[in-house]
Amino acid sequence: VARGGFGVFPATLRQGRVVVLFTTTAVVSSVAYVMSLRMTTVANVMTVYAALPFIATAIGFVWIGERVTPRFLVAGAL
Repeated sequence: VARGGFGVFPATLRQGRVVVLFTTTAVVSSVAYVMSLRMTTVANVMTVYAALPFIATAIGFVWIGERVTPRFLVAGAL
């Protein structure tokens, strides 16, 4: 909005649902991250943040059937 003015909203909407969903998710996650840093300790936030690769892997496995490699399991165990 700072660079393109309010004309950026119609341009984003014209690109489709996936772009709108991605943009919305990115904005919400950025705001939630900053708010979580203000509302709890950095250690708690970083613990959740460190778990994200494992959560993403579980979602990929369940949702689209992506194979989990042994390398990932060993790295996660370490």
